[in-house]
Amino acid sequence: MRAGELARLCGISTDTLRHYERVGVLARPSRTRSGYRQYPVESAARVRLVRRALALGFSLAELAKILRTRERGGAPCAEVRAMAAEKLEQLDRHIAETIALRDHLRDLLAHWDDRLGATPAGGRALLLEALEEAPYRKGKLQTMKRIFLTAALAAFAALAQDANHDAVNQRGDHVMGFSHEKTTHHFRLYKDGGAIEVTANDAKDTDSRDQIRMHLGHIAKMFAAGDFNARCWSTIACRPASPRCRG
Repeated sequence: MRAGELARLCGISTDTLRHYERVGVLARPSRTRSGYRQYPVESAARVRLVRRALALGFSLAELAKILRTRERGGAPCAEVRAMAAEKLEQLDRHIAETIALRDHLRDLLAHWDDRLGATPAGGRALLLEALEEAPYRKGKLQTMKRIFLTAALAAFAALAQDANHDAVNQRGDHVMGFSHEKTTHHFRLYKDGGAIEVTANDAKDTDSRDQIRMHLGHIAKMFAAGDFNARCWSTIACRPASPRCRG
């Protein structure tokens, strides 16, 4: 099959097919004399396998490692099972944290209602200032921050792997000034939040390197100045003026 035929059959774009080739989850196809990609029919099954695994939370890097082991004659079944179990544990933690956040917000609203009820008409209840009061000051606000950051990282990591990622890439390229095709975004999760690391795919690509540094340097200055209004998805999960936001 030609690239367009395989892409239509699997419901993805030809850009996604080429991305799968680059990361190693889809074998590079042969080419016709005129240079067109020619995929074997079984490539459709491979693409569907990748899509199903991505939907469960596996990353392309994890899938590439698993599939390489299989192609070399290995049996990575235990490793696959362990990865899935870890993802289930992470999901359980996220669910527990989200429930805790919901309960905290419910308590906070009740506390604010009490303050509003005790505030004269037209007066200021200073609801945001009340966040400094116990029991809201210790631990809970940090937990809320971590939940929001983790959710943002997970959401944007999924976008980067989505079958329609080419449209997202085009918008990101326009805002950031460097190409997603020539660079790689690494999404990092930490106990206190998260970060995005951007690298040029080619060490000799100084243009992309310089553009990355310029963009992230600009974002760090904006965050340090308290400006979080950048219209760029790659800045959402970076902490203000964080040294982890680097290129």
